[in-house]
Amino acid sequence: QHARIASLTLGDWTVKNLPVHVLETRRFSAAARGKRVDGILGTVLLYHFLASLDYPAGQLILRRRTKESLKQIEKEARAERHIVVPFWMAGDHFLVAWGRVNQSPPLLLFVDTGLAGLGFTAPQSTLNEAGIKPGSGAGSAGRFTVEELALGEATGRNIPGVFGPFPPSLEYAQGFRIAGLISHGFFKPYVLTLDFTGMRFFLRAGRPG
Repeated sequence: QHARIASLTLGDWTVKNLPVHVLETRRFSAAARGKRVDGILGTVLLYHFLASLDYPAGQLILRRRTKESLKQIEKEARAERHIVVPFWMAGDHFLVAWGRVNQSPPLLLFVDTGLAGLGFTAPQSTLNEAGIKPGSGAGSAGRFTVEELALGEATGRNIPGVFGPFPPSLEYAQGFRIAGLISHGFFKPYVLTLDFTGMRFFLRAGRPG
């Protein structure tokens, strides 16, 4: 079901007249380490800001989406040599960018930060190409480790993954191949900034809060 709420306040920001998807979110409490989950912020909301997910510090940073704010981010990126990864937007929320799984050729990966506790999921075809065999024993069913996972020039090693959450229909649903979903576990060392003006991800090493 879909609905609309009058306003949503996040820190000092108030967003008004907000379309929402009605969903039972309490079931996600396990992914939030037992905390009650009262809602989920989606890509369409973040699109209106220059949003940064600071994983090490545990912060969501929202900047006004202006030319001045973007110039400041670009200046910091040049000075501190941040990793910049171009992305494309398919549909209303599929953010895809080039990456690699182990020694694969470049693959288009869906960037979705919602796979809490894990860094990667993919269809069987991608796991076969990368030589990955998910576990089958009690407590490890479907789980695997990616020796090397890359998004642009950002590279992570020994990234935890799981087979199953990636819907088979998603692989070709957008008219091109989406070879996997890269998520939370990969981005943990980084501050991830989403620039929907230049269609770029900025990644820099984070500092614990």
